[in-house]
Amino acid sequence: MEINEIVKKFKDQREVLAKKFLADVDADAYLSAHAKAADKAVLAILKLNQLSEDVAVVAVGGYGREQQFPYSDLDLLFLLPDGVRDKDLKTISDAIGNLWSLGLTVGYSVRSIEECLEQAEVDITAQTAMLESRLIAGNEELFKTYSETMEKNLNLKKFYRAKFIEQQQRHLKYHESSYALEPNIKEAPGGLRDLNILIWVLRAARLGNTWQEVFEKGLITRRECELLESVTKSLYRLRIHMHLLTNRHEDRLIFEIQEPLAKALGIVGTVGRRPSEVMMQHFYINAKTIGQLNSIILQAIKERYSKEPEQTGEPICSGFVRQGDVLGLESPDVFVKNPERILEAFLIQERHPDIPMKSSRLYRALFEVHSLMNKEWAENPVNRQTFLKIIQGRRGVWHALEEMNRWGVLGKLLPSFNRIVGQMQHDLFHAYTVDQHTLLAIRYLRNFTHSENAHELPLCTELMMAMKGSWRLVLALLYHDIGKGRGGDHSKIGAEIVRQMCRDFEIADEDADYIEFLVREHLTMSMVAQKQDISDPEVIENFAKKVGTMERLVSLYLLTVCDIRATGPKIWNAWKAQLLEDLFYSTARFLKGKGIDRDLLVSRRRKDALRLTRFTPEQRDRINKFWDNFDVAYFMKHSVRNIVWHAKVLLPHLDSPKSFVASRPLRGMEPHTKFLS
Repeated sequence: MEINEIVKKFKDQREVLAKKFLADVDADAYLSAHAKAADKAVLAILKLNQLSEDVAVVAVGGYGREQQFPYSDLDLLFLLPDGVRDKDLKTISDAIGNLWSLGLTVGYSVRSIEECLEQAEVDITAQTAMLESRLIAGNEELFKTYSETMEKNLNLKKFYRAKFIEQQQRHLKYHESSYALEPNIKEAPGGLRDLNILIWVLRAARLGNTWQEVFEKGLITRRECELLESVTKSLYRLRIHMHLLTNRHEDRLIFEIQEPLAKALGIVGTVGRRPSEVMMQHFYINAKTIGQLNSIILQAIKERYSKEPEQTGEPICSGFVRQGDVLGLESPDVFVKNPERILEAFLIQERHPDIPMKSSRLYRALFEVHSLMNKEWAENPVNRQTFLKIIQGRRGVWHALEEMNRWGVLGKLLPSFNRIVGQMQHDLFHAYTVDQHTLLAIRYLRNFTHSENAHELPLCTELMMAMKGSWRLVLALLYHDIGKGRGGDHSKIGAEIVRQMCRDFEIADEDADYIEFLVREHLTMSMVAQKQDISDPEVIENFAKKVGTMERLVSLYLLTVCDIRATGPKIWNAWKAQLLEDLFYSTARFLKGKGIDRDLLVSRRRKDALRLTRFTPEQRDRINKFWDNFDVAYFMKHSVRNIVWHAKVLLPHLDSPKSFVASRPLRGMEPHTKFLS
């Protein structure tokens, strides 16, 4: 059979399979049949090129697990025997060239077993490929030796750690969010890759190759098994449709295909919502479920092989135990017995940053607890006070809120917030759903409380660290877009909603007025800065009168910066930053009746540092002149005690032409200074 005949036959089979899938929407049948069709085409091409039977041709990746999507790569490993001949290498090269004629991207590697082992040492992908490889043609003994050798050299703990880190890095690339408006259904958090990682680790741990097998081994519950099967099939169907609709390898749910894709899936719109919006909300729900199950199972695998029972952990407070850096429950029914403990789990981790992880028991309890979080639970004064404690925390506030949203707790506690979870935003600016945009804005705000970020936006860091009662600004950001999707001016609607929330949570009237103002006016500063002439004194005067106080100006400025930055990665720029900063300073001058001191916190730090020294007036003048050379980032980055130490070390050498390095002495050691020529 000639190459043209092979290609035509393969393409004809692909068309038949596509039509059948569109008729019965059976994703598993399509993927398996497509992989088998590819096998036949590959075998025909290998035969055409007379590939030596000493070489083993191995399918890896999705192709290896017989899940070949319409336009996914055709991943192959050409496994070489000892003493491979140049003729064989030439034949492999010719075969690879012919494989490209099939119309699919060919991913290939040509290695001996020894080279595979060497590659596995530096690239975890090579070990992953072994877990889902299968022989297509050639040397069976060589393939068997390869499988046995790779399996023998697989270190489960090392593999688990590598895949866990790989997943974290991938999530960071996508801003740890499943809620982009154009999500990548394969790579983003809650996508297919999160399911793949579970299967890879489970296979490496010999706990099963399918969800059913894993359930039978006792690692997951029946409900978890059913959910995993359901979300997997849902993503498979979605990805096949995306490839067929675009006629290419497309894993991003881009705007232009969302509506036709929803129709292809048979999704019907509702009053005020397009079919694409309904489809996307289903996708976000599935992504959240995958994320939750991913956390449960990875932690369960880790615990199974650490062999440390949870109940032996150190009690940390009623119902909770800690085991190293893991927070767990004393018993599985802690939340059932006392639903008030649900929010305490997030409060404990906020107050104990040295316990960043949750046990699988705690994850499962959160996963199963939704029926307990009813209207009565949400209105419980104890739960409301616990939430305010979380909001008012010194650190970990964003992480606590993000985790609460991830596990569905935030929406249960705040029903108005639940309405914006997974809500699309159809404009040219926003890149995320309303809830994800909101939480990202809070993340940017809380970053200003960390001095190591001072170099990025020093004024914002300075203002935030000098602010009292910054929890009110967090709450304002949490509610600033709460009115979206209700029709009308979302700022005014949001102001009414947050006012009622303040009443319900018994927040003081003064604080409620402040929060309501920020929600109602959260777009004002951006509009004035970008659409009005801020060099006009009348514009500044009108804006200053609307703001009223320096406290409100500072908060509105910080809120505006965070809101714009969280809109999308390409929205914030130096021009907008400068406009907002100029408007801030001009308005501050008007409100104070004079020029504003640009060093609100720096001045205080300098005074505090000098107070801890015994410098003479002349020495104080010298160090103050030296400090004038530093911007706000220096004073934000270092503690007062560090600044004092720097000053004492530097003072004798301020006029020296030489550079030097000074080290802080450890206990029992002498200080050391080394001059450099």
